[in-house]
Amino acid sequence: MSFKRTILLKLICCFAVAAVLEVSGQQDVRVTLYEQFGNTGMSVSTSGYIPNLSHLGFDKRARSACVVGMSYTDTPYCFDFTELVAADISSVRFVGSTAGLHIQTFTLYQYATYTGMEEYITNEKDTLYLADEHRSIILTGGGNWTVFEDTNFTGPRACLVSTGTGLVLINDITTVGLRYNSLRSVRKGCETNPKTVVYLQSSMNVNDNSSLLNLIISKK
Repeated sequence: MSFKRTILLKLICCFAVAAVLEVSGQQDVRVTLYEQFGNTGMSVSTSGYIPNLSHLGFDKRARSACVVGMSYTDTPYCFDFTELVAADISSVRFVGSTAGLHIQTFTLYQYATYTGMEEYITNEKDTLYLADEHRSIILTGGGNWTVFEDTNFTGPRACLVSTGTGLVLINDITTVGLRYNSLRSVRKGCETNPKTVVYLQSSMNVNDNSSLLNLIISKK
């Protein structure tokens, strides 16, 4: 059975950019970071989370990368990071479902630009463990989500409406009218009588047969 992953490369800088590539493979996706441009020099590889590359002696050293698992041929896709972000990568993490970006998911992040701890939701959560500290969100799969200011889906609420079927990046929730640390519960779908309805443009769209690898570069 083939399966795919969406990968989030975390960097320390000041804004977010997304580069989207098709993924279709029989194996897990694996990323190798290289110290020099052109995929040369010392390297570190992963098919999972690396919260802190300094633990591997590779913090802010990556200038290029290769991704394996993006095709049935096992041919790696290799690229250089731009001068703007090269040597700033500090961690690697996944975002969304392993089945692809067409699956609806909601991921809440502790800090702006998708950094810090995360909380991953596929349907609903009556009490968020990041309730007291959250500043950014990533949505996949389109659809609508209702966020509540109280636990158990109560209190003032806002409906987040994706206008596409793909990836929605909210690198600072105040830009869509939500207050920092104000959310207490989340549910898939748009609840009746929301306090606010926020329409969100997808960074890219996918169909039900699509499978994508997203390299999301976040800088602060």
